[in-house]
Amino acid sequence: MNDPAKMDASHLESVKNDFILSQSRLSGKSSRKYRFSFGMILFNGDAFLKEALESIYDFAYEIIIIEGPDMNAVCMAGSDGGSADNTMRILENFPDPLEKIRIIRGSWKDKDEQSNRAISEASGDYYWQIDDDEVYKEQDLLAVEELLEDDPDITAVSFEWMNFFRNFNTVMIANPPYEVWRLFKIGPGCRFKTHRPPTVFDPLSGQVLNLVKPLRGSALAERGIYIYHYSYITDKQVKEKIAYHTNYRLRECNAGIPFLSLFSKYPNWENSWKHLWRHRIFYSLRKKFDSEFNYSYLHNVWAKWEMDPESVETRFGISPGAGPYRGTTRFSGSHPRSIEMRLSKSSEP
Repeated sequence: MNDPAKMDASHLESVKNDFILSQSRLSGKSSRKYRFSFGMILFNGDAFLKEALESIYDFAYEIIIIEGPDMNAVCMAGSDGGSADNTMRILENFPDPLEKIRIIRGSWKDKDEQSNRAISEASGDYYWQIDDDEVYKEQDLLAVEELLEDDPDITAVSFEWMNFFRNFNTVMIANPPYEVWRLFKIGPGCRFKTHRPPTVFDPLSGQVLNLVKPLRGSALAERGIYIYHYSYITDKQVKEKIAYHTNYRLRECNAGIPFLSLFSKYPNWENSWKHLWRHRIFYSLRKKFDSEFNYSYLHNVWAKWEMDPESVETRFGISPGAGPYRGTTRFSGSHPRSIEMRLSKSSEP
């Protein structure tokens, strides 16, 4: 990982002062019109958890954390069945003077169960999903709040990622831009139809909130509003990501099972065929049949990119899935304050 650019003492002091000022702006709005309930699914997320929480704490009405593995991550759990890294230590030491943070620990069937547990605990006007490696600029939180105040009929908000790769100076290029749903106007009984992609159903209206009156990520990007996503920075992050998605595709999905369409009219035969091919002895063969995921990503992309990024990106793209991320470019903007503070501290003598 490349070293971040060093900052001199005067710039560090400026960053600290700006950070204090911006936090007072976030917490100083005593008559906030809406209450934002943040929900986080968390497991082995110590890399940027502190910065993610710092970026939203003063703005949030409450922060609901669903900690622990789903069935695809159990093999990566610690001795107590939860996160195996410093995740719980960070949570225990994170200052929470207003008692906004609520932690619910357990083992979970899948991401849908985790998402629905979080939204069922939410008592705010809006539910805002956040990953443990997603960080916001305080001015962007306030800008989104103003947009919702101007148009209270908005039911869902998506964002585009500023997706960092290997260091803090390089971002992935998505074509077309990749959109993630994060914010929903909720009422009694609202639930996730699915976590992939985040899709919320309102039983009172009988409608999917994503489809009623969405504010799309492209409109926010035109205003310079993004989610700053730091999920491809450390070796640990990427190794666990590949391990998780390998398990997800081979255990939970039907990826790489051949001739499945032949059995579509015969449910019993179809289920028997799936059951047969889900045995571990067929994993290596199924990986060869699954063209939608690069199971050799760690070797083909992650380990070789710094030596020859152009040829790696041309041949493999830059993400393990067959998504829109095919290359990288130099990041020319600024990071959220909590990341700036982290980079400043790491460059101090």
